Amino acid sequence: MFDRTEQEYGFNDHFDLSEVMRQANKLWKIMNRIQNGEEVYKVALDDELEDFIIQGQKINAIKHYRAVIKEQLGKQPGLRESKDYVDSLQDNLNKIGGMK
Repeated sequence: MFDRTEQEYGFNDHFDLSEVMRQANKLWKIMNRIQNGEEVYKVALDDELEDFIIQGQKINAIKHYRAVIKEQLGKQPGLRESKDYVDSLQDNLNKIGGMK
C-alpha cells in the first residue's frame, strides 16, 4: 500500500505518509465532535491544547486554556480547574498513544 501511495502521490518516506494520516485523523476527529453538537471553540481549544502537550509545553497549555475560556465565557477558570482539564487531555493522549 505504501508503494502504491508513493507512486501515485509522490510521498518519499514513511514520515510523509504518517504525517498525512495523522492530520487526516485529526480532521476526522474534529469533524465528528462538531457534528455531535460540541461547540467549535471547545473542539479547536482541545486540538490546540493537545499540540502544546505533545510539544512538552504543559504550562503553556494551561495558560492557553485559561485565556480562551475567559474570552469565550467571560470568566477565567481557576488554576486547579485548568490544570485538571489539561491533565485529562494528557491522560487521553497517553491512552490512545498520541504522546511521542
